[in-house]
Amino acid sequence: SPKSPLVPSIAPERPPEPELPVERPPEPELPPERPPEPQLPPECPPESVPPERPPVPAPPERPPLSTPPKHGLPVLS
Repeated sequence: SPKSPLVPSIAPERPPEPELPVERPPEPELPPERPPEPQLPPECPPESVPPERPPVPAPPERPPLSTPPKHGLPVLS
């Protein structure tokens, strides 16, 4: 029986918490609007990116040059 009285006292303390979460919902509404924008640009880049990727295979050869800073300078000049 002593446990039942304690429960009611805890319930009143929880209500104040739900009030905070209610303020957060409005924020999530803004982010959803941004995703739609990024989706349009991504569609164009993918098409132009494929042709640009072929040259990317060369990067593997650059790492070795970048390791020795001394050689990297003369090569660029």
